[in-house]
Amino acid sequence: YVRNSDNHVARNSHRLSLMLIDCAEGAYAGAEARAGAVALEITQVDGAQHQFLSALIFALAGLAALRQGDCARAREWCVKTSGAAVTDPDQNGVLFAEVIEGLITLTEGFTEKSLSLLDTALDDFHAYYHFGNLTSWDRDMGLALTGCSRAAARLDQPERAAGYYRSALKHAETL
Repeated sequence: YVRNSDNHVARNSHRLSLMLIDCAEGAYAGAEARAGAVALEITQVDGAQHQFLSALIFALAGLAALRQGDCARAREWCVKTSGAAVTDPDQNGVLFAEVIEGLITLTEGFTEKSLSLLDTALDDFHAYYHFGNLTSWDRDMGLALTGCSRAAARLDQPERAAGYYRSALKHAETL
């Protein structure tokens, strides 16, 4: 029913749920294909309602591309996230894309830049959210914390890496 609905909000919510399942199952190409359908639909319609959740959908597609080892495609999805965020009413996708950008730079070997990007993402999470009620966004913060820990370890900063890791564990306990 939802898949064929005229209600774009319901369709995007459904697509996001299916993308999360795709990613959990390791079907990253499927997640990207769903995001591609949203991107195509946006070009065919007019109005901000059609954008609802699109920024978050595109950011998740960026993570799916990164999991497949394609940093360039992951970055393209992050650019789409920024474009969609202009009319998407919340900042969930933008904040998640900040984390993905940090993970992309970490994968590419730009460790100091990655740590800076992920630290900024953490600051933005703290400024934007009240934790404990938004588990999926809390999950994204956990991803940022573990990314920071990996970056600090690569920079031979074991105390800093351990601090991020402890924060990630503490944060996971609250979920």
